Amino acid sequence: MPDLSFPIRVGIVGAGAIARTSHLPALLARGDAVKVVAVCDLDPGRAKELADAYDIPGRYTESTDVVARENPDLIAVATPPVAHREAVITALGAGAWGWCEKPPTLSLAEYDEITAYEKDGGPTVGHGIHQMDLLLNLLGDWHEVHAVAATLGRRTETEDVSFAIVRFACGAIGSSVNSVMSPRETSCLRFDFTDATAEAEHLYGHDNSHWRWTPAPHVSDTGRIAGWAPDENTTQLAFHPARHAAGRHGSR
Repeated sequence: MPDLSFPIRVGIVGAGAIARTSHLPALLARGDAVKVVAVCDLDPGRAKELADAYDIPGRYTESTDVVARENPDLIAVATPPVAHREAVITALGAGAWGWCEKPPTLSLAEYDEITAYEKDGGPTVGHGIHQMDLLLNLLGDWHEVHAVAATLGRRTETEDVSFAIVRFACGAIGSSVNSVMSPRETSCLRFDFTDATAEAEHLYGHDNSHWRWTPAPHVSDTGRIAGWAPDENTTQLAFHPARHAAGRHGSR
């Protein structure tokens, strides 16, 4: 893997919606720390359109050309899953980091091919990644992690359950449980703050209707409680740590 210096040179493989709405905005938000040097897509018109929109100089139709001509430190793989294996192996084989959308591959055999180049992560990380994303979005960067992973019930060479205790830079402490063994295949989030607990349980996506709020005994203002729920699904929780003392929170 490269010895990173700033700015980190990034190539994006796949110019579809996930690259446009998620990967590219996240990269550009890093400011001078990141330089997106190329966009690659099988459709040259789509690659050009995305590159033109953000003034990205390189435009390619093959990931091999990206690594050969642009010398990236990181390849962000935002293609459909069928193309993940080839793009990730191309990145790792060239000595770059690979940042891949989930699922990483369509089979364990393809996953084994990738691990021959670089071992990192596993299925339970993908299972709970969106809940982790929400925690990071609301609570900011993590500072310290203590974790354990194990294979308890599945015939696989990677873990099927993992646990972590995370200390965030803001002072909050979180617990995270990720499992592909749970008969109840739902995601649960709970945020414990000074004034209330906010909880949600959902299966493959949630909106405002999934959230419930339990005020602390000392909170009795019904008008204030009624105003906690966000007006739009795009609005973050009203219990942002900037407004309330950071408490414990957990996700699964």
